[in-house]
Amino acid sequence: MRKVSYYLEGLLHLTDLVEKGEVSEETLIKGSSYFFSERTAKRLGFELVEIPSYEKYNLYFNFLDLLWKYSAAYKTLRFPNLKEAKTAQVTAGALLRNRPQLERLHNYLKNG
Repeated sequence: MRKVSYYLEGLLHLTDLVEKGEVSEETLIKGSSYFFSERTAKRLGFELVEIPSYEKYNLYFNFLDLLWKYSAAYKTLRFPNLKEAKTAQVTAGALLRNRPQLERLHNYLKNG
């Protein structure tokens, strides 16, 4: 869970930049992966959309690296389901409005 906490710290820092006017509220933040939890993504204000073809090709190109990392995380050989890859996206403004949710999840993960 430590990695997720780091991602949340980054998103919280981004909300600080939006508040200061250093990042436009219209800026689109997105990432693609095969392990997004739709429920958590929506709770944090993200929308899940189909992954663009060029990003899906990139995932397949990096399959061996993903296989190694995924298996290491589970401490056994496991194959990531790249067919289920999705893109999570949100505007910086929507992320800022969901800052309380980000903070709650970050504090939960950080403090247990």
